[in-house]
Amino acid sequence: MTWTFLNVVEDKSMSISNNRVKTYCRMATELACLSNQKLSDLLETAKPRHSGIGGESVLLTMGDHSIFVKKLPLTDLEKQPENILSTANLFDLPLIYQYGIGSTGFGAWRELVVHIMTTNWVI
Repeated sequence: MTWTFLNVVEDKSMSISNNRVKTYCRMATELACLSNQKLSDLLETAKPRHSGIGGESVLLTMGDHSIFVKKLPLTDLEKQPENILSTANLFDLPLIYQYGIGSTGFGAWRELVVHIMTTNWVI
């Protein structure tokens, strides 16, 4: 199981903030309405960007829109129903554990929540 994070990163019509928010809402709705199979098919044709310890990223193009997609691999512990979307330190890692130095961080769900928060800050 892989959790996929999608974010609109470029749109040629996003010249002002209001257009950016409208475009984001429209694209987010369009993506949310896709079936799992259709989304998987689109991701198979997306342009690869990066693959490493923290997952894989691709650039998906839909019309004039480029969408950053990061696939976050989930551990068995993260897949357990009680842990879905949990930002808890599920692996009991020391608090000094640093995401940016070759680790996978405190978990995929925490990373997803951070991306959602930062996306909401800029829209």
